[in-house]
Amino acid sequence: MIDVSFFLPGIRTHMWEDFYKSAKLACQEHSFEIVVVSPFDPPEILQNNEQFRVIKDMGHPTRSAQIAALNSRGRLIYHCVDDGIFVPESVDYAIAIYDKSCTSKDMINMRYREGPNYSGGSLPLAFWDAKSSQELCAPGIDSTWRTAPHFLVDRKHFLSMGGFDCQFEYLNHPLHDLAFRVQANGGRIYHSPTDVINCTHYPELTVDHAPVHNAQINHDLPIFRKIYQNPRAAYERMILDISNWKNAPTVWKRRFGDDKITSYVDLISKSTKRKLIMTKPEISLILPSIRTKELVPVYDSICKATSRPFEVIVISPYALPDELLQHKNVKYVRDFGSPVRAHNIGLLLCEGNVIAWAADDALMIENSLDQHIDMLYAMGDDKRNVVVGKYREGAMGSEDQKKVHGDDYFKIRTTPAASPYFPQEWWLFNVAFMYREFAEALGGWDCKFEATWPAHTDMAIRAQAAGSVVKMSGIERDVADHMPGTTGDHAPIHHAQGDHDVPLLHTKYRKPEWWKTEPAAVNIMNWKNAESIWQRRFGNE
Repeated sequence: MIDVSFFLPGIRTHMWEDFYKSAKLACQEHSFEIVVVSPFDPPEILQNNEQFRVIKDMGHPTRSAQIAALNSRGRLIYHCVDDGIFVPESVDYAIAIYDKSCTSKDMINMRYREGPNYSGGSLPLAFWDAKSSQELCAPGIDSTWRTAPHFLVDRKHFLSMGGFDCQFEYLNHPLHDLAFRVQANGGRIYHSPTDVINCTHYPELTVDHAPVHNAQINHDLPIFRKIYQNPRAAYERMILDISNWKNAPTVWKRRFGDDKITSYVDLISKSTKRKLIMTKPEISLILPSIRTKELVPVYDSICKATSRPFEVIVISPYALPDELLQHKNVKYVRDFGSPVRAHNIGLLLCEGNVIAWAADDALMIENSLDQHIDMLYAMGDDKRNVVVGKYREGAMGSEDQKKVHGDDYFKIRTTPAASPYFPQEWWLFNVAFMYREFAEALGGWDCKFEATWPAHTDMAIRAQAAGSVVKMSGIERDVADHMPGTTGDHAPIHHAQGDHDVPLLHTKYRKPEWWKTEPAAVNIMNWKNAESIWQRRFGNE
């Protein structure tokens, strides 16, 4: 049996690949499937994926969710939405709580964040108390009850309760109704130990939200208020007919009208007269960050560095500036792990043909991304080809920062990683451009390393050992700030490099014929073996 089924209605097909990739990061210790009910076909990359099933239906969201649940096979089922990115390891943590604390009647409230372009912050636990919402202060709602808009529950128990009441069109009110019926039946609602998913949000009538907004306000809310005026409502309607979805219209007119709609773009074009731009990025930039206040000028410099479609994947323990979150090509994952762990998490969410990595204390030089990508394409079709570039580094405005380095500065032999047992002409990957396909084949970064420079060097060694042809561009891409030694916020990086990472490099590569024992590829999921909270930086606070 599958451990957990993610079940949901869905229309935002352009988001499904990211949704699936992030689900893999969130649920590593348990088997899972994703069951989506939608009028649209999945993107090509997911069409033959056994973990991702699409059932065709044009009904309203509640009917669709009921159908998805009925077709789920998991021991547990998790209701969620298709515009979210999961927090790494979060579903595993929640299942652990369920298995430890819950009976078959109980639920886990899967805590989420929500805001335009993923801008929402963590919500207090009180947010999920029924008494915190004026709308839920009704005679039939116990003030001690909790809500669970995203929930984890035993599938058989969900079905035995009759699932959702499909007289509601949108899922907000039937989700509350289900939570109250579960609690009236003696079940308890526990909170997930962490935020599980970060969702975007379209307010009121914007983009694709108008049908949902109108259904919720004009149709569902009056029904809900009428039901819960009865003090015994949850107890008297505890068990519903699981087949009640059949009473809902097969075509949800608020969304689809009478037009033939074949895709999400078509839907948006016809319903809002606004064609959504969903251009696939050509380049993905992985950007671990703790200096989130510096990200706006970094993003602005990227815009000047390329004319191509790009995306930025930010991995950070901290909230991003609102200005940054307004950009649709910014993805955000919250994680407290090391910078190297963050790199591999970011790689798994990349969609671009080409990947590179950036820093939150480095501004890119105008046209520099385009120049490097042009050079990579000019090398030919071998996906193992890599282009490396230069950078300048030093305290902001200092003479060090103005210093231009020769080519040799960017070779491995000039670093503490130098070894007599590999070619002296091999290049560093501190600034590198490579095909996503090749990066994934290498498994990304070895997350036994903690700081980025040694991990980039290790990747460079493995790539070149695997036959990568590397070309030095001779072009500077970045101008970076630098905090030497243990100054500023640099102490954890300093100690990670000197005390842990460089000795590890020496252990791996300072021996004859190391390639016989050190494979070129690592497991791309090896980030799971790294600390989820990087103790050097965050301690136990």
